[in-house]
Amino acid sequence: MVVQSDGRIVSVNDAALVMLGANEKEDVQYRSMADRIDSAAADLASISDRTRPIFELFRGVYEPQPWPVDGIVDAVAATREAYPGAEIVVDCQAPRDVPVASGRAVSIALTEAVENAIVHNDRETPTVEVGIRAVPDPPRLHIDIADDGPGVPTDEWEIVQSGVERPLSHTTGIGLWLINWTVTAVGGKATMAANEPRGTVVRLEVPLEE
Repeated sequence: MVVQSDGRIVSVNDAALVMLGANEKEDVQYRSMADRIDSAAADLASISDRTRPIFELFRGVYEPQPWPVDGIVDAVAATREAYPGAEIVVDCQAPRDVPVASGRAVSIALTEAVENAIVHNDRETPTVEVGIRAVPDPPRLHIDIADDGPGVPTDEWEIVQSGVERPLSHTTGIGLWLINWTVTAVGGKATMAANEPRGTVVRLEVPLEE
């Protein structure tokens, strides 16, 4: 996005074409370049919005607030509304009123996991099954997010857990990092396994209020 001197907001694409001049507006190469700049700018804005709560966690300005399990289920329902073309099934075996420590942060990780399972799915109708259950010792909430997509390469998840990206081992997106960072920051653990017969299962283990 570019703000002009008259206060109007235009896309990078439009601004670039204005600078190129009327005689070059049909030049496919320049149009393609402007499109790529616009796409990159949109991606950066999306990443900023998604990572802001995580940065707050690590900077210590985020105030943990316990949420009932019901609030976690509501986060999945909101994702269902955002992706009507996907089939999202929730099986909640935990009492709905049990408080989840840092519930808002946990909902961010859960939402990211569900969205990640949908957008990287190669099926016409992606299916995501979310299982929620509480365990007493220590008090934890286990959230399993199972999909029927192509799966996540083992080495990619290992890179995320190591915390270091190498030039020859670059992960495909920031979603897995957000999940791992968030769950770790609230004192939990994120793990991943293959789903049967196809796909991935991401498990989030997060603290319950004692």
